[in-house]
Amino acid sequence: MLTIREIQAAEHIGKVQRLLAENWAETGFDFDLCPDGEMMRRLQEADLLFVLGAFDDGELVGYSSALISPHTYNPSIVCCNSDALFVRREWRPRGVGARLILETERVAKEKGASRMLWHTRAGTPLAAALERRGYEPADVIVMKEI
Repeated sequence: MLTIREIQAAEHIGKVQRLLAENWAETGFDFDLCPDGEMMRRLQEADLLFVLGAFDDGELVGYSSALISPHTYNPSIVCCNSDALFVRREWRPRGVGARLILETERVAKEKGASRMLWHTRAGTPLAAALERRGYEPADVIVMKEI
């Protein structure tokens, strides 16, 4: 049975290397994956980061992580920015991604966020799914190595 619950990233980082590697291979950047568990721990302790895990009988099959902070130019607007959303391929047809999205929104609101921002690669199935859920493209992020 699938359950979704908040987890401590630093406690799970060593257990999810395979899942992180799958995520990075599919959507990562052109630099090595090297997650900083200590930074995640500090962000969670400061209540700036939360991580949700989707579990099937104790096995992690997906996750969502998000950062919460007041907007720099209007601190009355509290934004929740997705950091990562990933579900193992074989679990995607079962609605796990949709459940993680809904639970991320719920937890973000519970933690005081008034805006939810999902970061996703343009043109991906996730981008299309979010638009179907009422999200509107807001920014374009461009990147180059300097």
